[in-house]
Amino acid sequence: MSVNENHNGCIIFGVTKEYIFAVGNILIGMGLNKVSIFNTVLIVVDNINDINKSEYDAIKKIARRFNFRVLFISLTDLIPSNLDLNSGGLKKFVSVYTAMPLVKLFAPLFLKNNPHIKAVDSILWLDCDICVLKNFDDIVKGGNVCACLGSKISGALKFKEHFPYVTGNEIKPNGGVLLYKKEAFEFINFQDYFKDLEKILIQLSEDENILIEEVALTLLLKKWNITIDILCQEYNHGFFRIGKKQPILFHSVGKKSFGMILF
Repeated sequence: MSVNENHNGCIIFGVTKEYIFAVGNILIGMGLNKVSIFNTVLIVVDNINDINKSEYDAIKKIARRFNFRVLFISLTDLIPSNLDLNSGGLKKFVSVYTAMPLVKLFAPLFLKNNPHIKAVDSILWLDCDICVLKNFDDIVKGGNVCACLGSKISGALKFKEHFPYVTGNEIKPNGGVLLYKKEAFEFINFQDYFKDLEKILIQLSEDENILIEEVALTLLLKKWNITIDILCQEYNHGFFRIGKKQPILFHSVGKKSFGMILF
């Protein structure tokens, strides 16, 4: 199956101001590897007014060099104001990981028209600690929601009885690479969908769960009968080894440098 050249893809990042440079590295990798269907880039930050001007200008310069459209968005414009990030497990989660990993949960908002961009065909979340080694346009050949292999949710869910619609055998994806397509949400009422997401996040917070965003994603998609298609690990090399295959995306998984993980 060939990639539709008219596919209108978008990439979304969630980063604190200290890691905007890392997004620049990914954009350079995309440009050098001629990624062509993800032309729009959304960068969600704590507050766009706090961005260092030189870094902002650098990102815009890279975007012009490779013909990307880059938009910066404040976190408060994406995550609902009634979601209290200072409560229970959410507070603990944010203190360790910041609120940025939660951005991937609200990314489907951009599959429909919204104040920031027109609706897109797909939106791809990438962690900022990723190095682009090859063109990854083919990632859209997968299912309507795609992610790389993680582990059973049972190992990360503290109180399964709070979520009776799961068995515990569901696979919790690794959240570093996550693709949503508009087909998965064509008949979804977003108001109800995100209301369920908020309830799940609040419950996981009260349970003081770990890996809140990955667990929440698994629970939410299961409740809405949306299947996660597992991508090959070439899209997340570094988390799992892939033998002799050449990686497409190299994920440092929080290590201080890519060189700390050997190929």
